[in-house]
Amino acid sequence: MRVSLILRSVAATWLAVIVSAGTAFFITPFILHRLGDEAYGLWVLIVALSDYYLFLQIGVRSAIVRFVSRNLALHKPEEVNRVIATSFYFFMCAFIVVLGLAFGLYRHVGHFFSVKEVNDHAFASLFLLVGIAQALDFPISVFEGSLEAAGRFDQLYGLRIIGMLLRVGIIVWVLEAGGGLFGVGAATVLSTLTLRFVAVPLAFREVDGFSLHPRGINKQTFREMLVYGVTSFSVGMSERLKNSFYPLIIVKFLSASALTLFSLPVKLLTIPLNGIGSMTEFVSPLSSQLEAQQDKAGLRRLLILCGETAFVLFAPLAVIMLVLGKQMLGLWVGREYMAAYPLLVLLTFGLGVNAAQYSVQSMLFGIGKHKGLIWMRLIEGFGTAALGIFLIKFWGLWGYAFATMLVAVVINLFFIPKYVCGVLEIPLGRYLSKGFLKPCLISLPMAAAMLAFAHIFPANSWKAVIAATMVGTIVFLLTILGTMAYSQQKHSSWWSLGVIEIMRRRFLNRDENLELSAGAAILHEYEKIEEQSVAE
Repeated sequence: MRVSLILRSVAATWLAVIVSAGTAFFITPFILHRLGDEAYGLWVLIVALSDYYLFLQIGVRSAIVRFVSRNLALHKPEEVNRVIATSFYFFMCAFIVVLGLAFGLYRHVGHFFSVKEVNDHAFASLFLLVGIAQALDFPISVFEGSLEAAGRFDQLYGLRIIGMLLRVGIIVWVLEAGGGLFGVGAATVLSTLTLRFVAVPLAFREVDGFSLHPRGINKQTFREMLVYGVTSFSVGMSERLKNSFYPLIIVKFLSASALTLFSLPVKLLTIPLNGIGSMTEFVSPLSSQLEAQQDKAGLRRLLILCGETAFVLFAPLAVIMLVLGKQMLGLWVGREYMAAYPLLVLLTFGLGVNAAQYSVQSMLFGIGKHKGLIWMRLIEGFGTAALGIFLIKFWGLWGYAFATMLVAVVINLFFIPKYVCGVLEIPLGRYLSKGFLKPCLISLPMAAAMLAFAHIFPANSWKAVIAATMVGTIVFLLTILGTMAYSQQKHSSWWSLGVIEIMRRRFLNRDENLELSAGAAILHEYEKIEEQSVAE
């Protein structure tokens, strides 16, 4: 792949992340205050319901990227054709099934969730429209997956950026013109869907061997795609179940307005937590390489380094949410929604520790030891739902948020680490001490500084929130530098952060390890750091 194409793809990816975060942050209060709590909660519910259609993908979407990219690299256009044609006609069958479900359910779904009469017609009509759009998602995903396989992320994310900006403009216009729930939903669905069709001609142009002729359908190809896709789909399904359960449960047992209150902390946390999750991209291929070389020591170092890096990012985020979260909710969507702050506290830990373990999950996929992970993720999804249904009857929204936090902490800070530490033969205490406890302790001075600053200068404006965050960030960085200096003076590496120490050594010793790959160089540097703390 050309370097210029890689750079364009990386730039487009990060630009899409920034635009997505910005548009979600600014458009959410605009929609909320014009639709109201009930209608906004119903929109969140419809989106969650539509996610269940995606279970019909059974991993074929991810298999398209895998098999098309491999056959493109091997210059086998006939194999590319088989993958594309086979998956396209499979998805056309899914298209028919989803259409049937949408038309069969839309008259009854409002009654099941006890939707008020004033919103019942709009809810049913929008459910049908979203179902039709979701049905079209299946065949379109063949074209988008083929573009991903060809490395044309610049085109895909470019279309998504244009779609997001177009969607914001149309939503604002619809709401200003007096549109309600159906208008906002239709504007969102149709603006997104229209631009996605642009991927069709792009895929024909960019992918050598792209053809939809039925003669390309191949049973053996389909079996191979299923074998590859079902496992990754199982983990993804459990994640999707966890995210799709809470809207159904909250609306069924409480109300759509209660779902609105719950969804606001989730949306506020999703933006930064997605950034933590994105750091796992290099873990799977690097761990596969180490596993192939039977370098279990390297895998152990990679495990600790990944855990440490994830919690170094999560700990300051948790401090910011705990100290300033209530004021941020009030400034973002209005003071009446500051009541969601206790939910934000619980969900910060629940969703945060889950995102912090994405790197461990990626490692298990890389070394082919992910079957146990499937069961733990399924237990997490169904366990959260079961415990949440029980507690919501006594404590309402706070009961479900507590269930989310409790199950996530137990699974992600005990069972998953215990499993991966058993696979790599590393003491669980060592992983938790270096990968979890150390970053959390280093963030304590940041918390104290932000609390003191917020007490002296109340965070009653965005300027004050930004100022308090900057003060906390500076203290956090100074704490890291101080612990590194202390570790060097005392000849102990426990307090120093491995990822920071690696960066320091790489920048100060530019001539070292130039012959190594980036991942191997990282582990080579980390091995030096680990050698300083053998006694630990």
